[in-house]
Amino acid sequence: MAKKPVKYSVVNAFTDSAFKGNPAAVCFLEEEKEQKWLQSVAAEFNVPVTCYLTRIVSHSNGTIHHFPRFNLRWFTHVTEVNICAHATLAAAHTLFSSGLVDCNNVIEFVTHSGILSAKRIQAMLQNGSKKDNGFYIELDFPAYPITEPNLDETSQIYEALNYCASIIDIKRTQITDDLLVVVSSGEAVRKVEPKFDAISKIPGRGVIVSGIASPSSGFDFYSRFFCPKDGVNEDPVCGTAHCGLASYWSKKLGKCDFNAYQASERGGILNIHIDAKNQRVLLRGKAVTVMEGCLLVDAFTESAFKGNPAAVCLLDEEREQQWLQSVAAEFNLSETAFLITIHNQNSNPRFALRWFTPVAEVKLCGHATLASAHTLFSSGLVDANSIIEFVTLSGILTAKRIPAINEEETKDGLFYVELDFPVDPIKEEESNFAEISSQISEALSGANIIDLKRTQDSEDSLVVLESGEALLEVEPKIDAIVKLECARGLLVTAIAPPGSGFDFYSRCFFPKYGINEDPVTGSAHCALASYWCKKLGKCDFNAFQASKRGGVLNIHIDEKSQRVLLRGKAVTIMEGCVLVDAFTESAFKGNPAAVCLLDEEEREDKWLQSVAAEFNISETAFLTQIHNGSYSIPRFALRWFTPLIEVKLCGHATLAAAHTLFSSGLVDGNNNVIEFVTLSGIVTAKRIPATNDEQEESKDSFYVELDFPADPIKESNFNETSQISEALSGVEIIDLKGTQNSDDLFVVVKSGEAVIKVEPKLDEIVKFPGRGIIVTAAAPSGSGFDCYSRFFCPKFGINEDPVCGTAHCAIASYWSKKLGKCDLNAYQASSRGGVFNIHFDEKKQRVLLRGKAVIVMEGCILV
Repeated sequence: MAKKPVKYSVVNAFTDSAFKGNPAAVCFLEEEKEQKWLQSVAAEFNVPVTCYLTRIVSHSNGTIHHFPRFNLRWFTHVTEVNICAHATLAAAHTLFSSGLVDCNNVIEFVTHSGILSAKRIQAMLQNGSKKDNGFYIELDFPAYPITEPNLDETSQIYEALNYCASIIDIKRTQITDDLLVVVSSGEAVRKVEPKFDAISKIPGRGVIVSGIASPSSGFDFYSRFFCPKDGVNEDPVCGTAHCGLASYWSKKLGKCDFNAYQASERGGILNIHIDAKNQRVLLRGKAVTVMEGCLLVDAFTESAFKGNPAAVCLLDEEREQQWLQSVAAEFNLSETAFLITIHNQNSNPRFALRWFTPVAEVKLCGHATLASAHTLFSSGLVDANSIIEFVTLSGILTAKRIPAINEEETKDGLFYVELDFPVDPIKEEESNFAEISSQISEALSGANIIDLKRTQDSEDSLVVLESGEALLEVEPKIDAIVKLECARGLLVTAIAPPGSGFDFYSRCFFPKYGINEDPVTGSAHCALASYWCKKLGKCDFNAFQASKRGGVLNIHIDEKSQRVLLRGKAVTIMEGCVLVDAFTESAFKGNPAAVCLLDEEEREDKWLQSVAAEFNISETAFLTQIHNGSYSIPRFALRWFTPLIEVKLCGHATLAAAHTLFSSGLVDGNNNVIEFVTLSGIVTAKRIPATNDEQEESKDSFYVELDFPADPIKESNFNETSQISEALSGVEIIDLKGTQNSDDLFVVVKSGEAVIKVEPKLDEIVKFPGRGIIVTAAAPSGSGFDCYSRFFCPKFGINEDPVCGTAHCAIASYWSKKLGKCDLNAYQASSRGGVFNIHFDEKKQRVLLRGKAVIVMEGCILV
């Protein structure tokens, strides 16, 4: 089944600086998704919270909403939560800054915690003037009353905060069920060293630590919030925690307005007002969009998520029909357009253009042509004053850039695109008018048809209803439309209501082509213009396609030359770092890595580390192509960063990088080897075709084989077996070694089942020398594997690495000697799981790691 692309943004909330505040992923859904899918995507983003927005259409159930409304749900990477302020702020920021809510300054969110509102507040300069593009968002949330804790919790909290001596008060929040621990000062808040395992055992959601701020800080109080049960060890900035903090400090300080600072590593600022009478808290803060994630364009609109979406793909060479159709099916939009530059001596730029619905190629498509022209003009790929010529199955079509009339629009870079298309003449329905009219009326739920025609070129039925209001009320029976033998699709139209500003309305249904209702159909208006020209005695029209998304067209028909000029606007909403799951062939399995392809410009380490922290997955890889004619094999500089630090070697992110380069065509198809220049020397990746059985499933399936240095096994310098066993929940250790290069503890336990059952105490593992702990055992007989493993590396910001390639450079060394073999099948038994095919060359001390990968997200970094 074809997948619909999901639009997303990553936003830093409660900050005005990128890579500060609290990150949230904001995903826009067009339809409800299963809980499992929502949780899987949130786990993939692995930011503190991922939120999902679905627009609620006013009038859909007879209710009129005064403000734009959206369903909103929040997920950490392990569970759904009932309320989250920073992700709500991120969602509102995305909606306000992208123009998705027009000029409204208030949004209402329908959530598990009731209706929450977000208000846009213009930022002001010190002189009182408005700050360009600057605004705050004010959230209206419920206040959380403060209650007393029980005595058992009081004793537990001292241990969980590492016996912090400065605790002066302990309370509990009534709604979110957090412990609120007050310490002697803001400085004491900063110095708290939490024990996350101990915090996880305390009843309730999490632990808030707060203290009075110093007079010179500009803040009223400081806080931190720890919530390991929800998969968030320390929340960078927690708005809901401040719904309890506002209640507490309001009584303590005798005031209702506060400046608060959350003293996490990223830090965040909140302006707070508490209304004690109504028990509401207004949380005010800023946000910054840092990522968005294929080029998708909405045509015949000036608002994102209106008009008709089209995917625009710029190709370097011809592709097979099957590939084009598969890509269109994957986008699952009404149309996907494929462009190839035609190099010729003509004065006008020329492109070959083909259009595909999710199920078929079509001969003509207006909105995807407009989207293509918009992309070419706005990207600078063609000069703004050029006329673009498209070579299509319907002949040569032209597109012209027309400046916007409104001065403000012109200043913002907005423009129209004017398409020159052929007229689609109208003819009479050939026979059985009454029978066909009756069938179509039934397919349109009994609509009263006053005229029925046929389009000559597209072979559609043109159905005229008595009024624009009647057209809006049509409820199509899609199955019945599919069964109509009389036409390709239905163009339903009617005279527009007086005062609407339009000449006629229309709706278009093409279920035979995989488009139940087309949001806006340019080619249909080549016939509609012909019909209404005769009916209304005019050649210039304003037309409105009354689909759910809606679209506006300005039309001129030239009857003499039989041409139609279609004029409209378009909005680019996404441009296409790649997110890849490595050592797996299934999405949301294996080990995710972000792969960022950089231009030749050097980036500062601080920027690279900030981006890696933003992705917050086990590793982010940065690639820069090395252009040098002396290399016969493509070369790329490659660096790897965890959320906390740069590392010298990483297997899964190298596999992800190679998979991206091979599958995207960024390396020539004849090259099956890539060389990466790294801090560990030159590392190679080789493309290996899948076996015959697998190729029958997908001819594009392939493995990537990495050639890495072996990591020799040595005796461990840290022989505190009992301490290590305790840190691994008392597991029985049968061998203890160390790795020479990566400086890991190498722990062998008695069985694969014991590996799976290990419950690590991360606070204890952090104290051990070296990088991390590899836990391994022989695999159970009949499993199809030789060994199992898990890898814990909290010092590098990776509590448990889902699948670790470099760990297997040591695992191969160990198990090759133990099992007397050089070829191994290995399984990393994390919650996501990953599979390795390994060859160990003892003589050369090299390890070949072979695995598959899956690209699951694409986008671009905006800062």
